[in-house]
Formats: sequence, structure tokens, C-alpha cells
Amino acid sequence: MSLCYCRFSVAAYADDLFQRHGIYCPPAIQASVEKRRAEFFAGRYCAKKSLRLLNNSVADVHIGKHRNPLWPAHIIGSISHSSRYAVAITALQSNIRGIGIDIQDEIDSDCYAKINRHTLFDREYDVIFKHSHALPVNQLFTLAFSVKESFFKAAFTEVGRYFDFSSIAITHINPQKKLISMRVNETLSERLTIGCELRAAYQILPDKQFMTLVILE
Repeated sequence: MSLCYCRFSVAAYADDLFQRHGIYCPPAIQASVEKRRAEFFAGRYCAKKSLRLLNNSVADVHIGKHRNPLWPAHIIGSISHSSRYAVAITALQSNIRGIGIDIQDEIDSDCYAKINRHTLFDREYDVIFKHSHALPVNQLFTLAFSVKESFFKAAFTEVGRYFDFSSIAITHINPQKKLISMRVNETLSERLTIGCELRAAYQILPDKQFMTLVILE
């Protein structure tokens, strides 16, 4: 398994970075705004470094029909970015069946008000507020949102369809070990059935960046 991350700045971005680093830029990205081009470059830069460390691969990571990264044969991976950081992780498919990583800026109160009803359900609110002595509620919510994004990425290839955040429930957060426990709420695949329990890892990085990782073994 290989993980790489970098800090990037839209102000420092230039279009020739793709050519200089040997990274393919799809037409859709070429036609996008500068911010999107910078984010895409940073993510693919990390992916290229991660692949090289994993098995010396120099393959391009194209975009799938669901906007998912298309990895080389026998490799799985995940890419994410916030406003300042990008991260990519890769692994051999023979070792694990799914992997998802996510990095988020801290979610502020305005954003929380807009998306919390689509992120947390039922007893998950109790889990969040139970740990408010260890972390501010908005940081706990950021972790909750991020870990569900990571789970979606890890499970998507196996599930083969889109599914809602209500499909997975956060049951416990361990701030000391930086672990999040989850339970599957609906059968998503033969191996991701109702009641299946999973754990995710998280890190709080400098500049109030929140990173989560889900691995399906």
C-alpha cells in the first residue's frame, strides 16, 4: 500500500505542469476553470507518485463514466483533495478489495446547516454529541461527512451503483486511537450486508484538514 499527499495552491498553478510531470489532462479538465484544473493536477500528481512507489507503474489514471479514477490492472486506489491538500492511496488488488480516502476542509456552521440532514441519521447525532468534549461539534461532523465519503469510494466498485449516506451508520468515535466504527444499514453487496461492522482511521492535519481512510479487506 502506498499513500502520497501534497499541499497545493491555485495561485501557483500553471497549465504546463501536466506536461512537465508527464500527467495526462483529459479534454473535460482542459475546458474547466483554473481551480478545477489545479485540483485535478494535484490529485493526479499524488496518484502518479503513489503508483510509482507501489510497483513502479507509470500508467495514467483516466476518468471513468462515473467520474471515478480508472486504475491500472490489478491495482485499486483512491484520490481526494481539499482546498489546499491532495492525497492518493493505492494498493494491489490481491491484498484488499476496496479502499477509499477523503480529505476535507473543516466544515463551517453554514455548510453544516445545509448538508447535515443528508449526512447524519437517527442515533448518529447522539454519537457526535457524546464526543463533543474531545472535539468541537463541527470537527466531529467534518469527520462524519469525510468517513462516509471514504466508505462510498471504497465500496463503489463492489456495489456498482450509487447509494446514500444513510446506508452506513457511525456507531462510535475513538478520539484517542483516531478510529471510527460503522455499521452497514442495508445490503449493498454479497459481502456488505446489513449489520456488517467496519472501522475507519482518521487524522487531523495542520490547517484544519481532516483525512479519513476506509479499507475493505
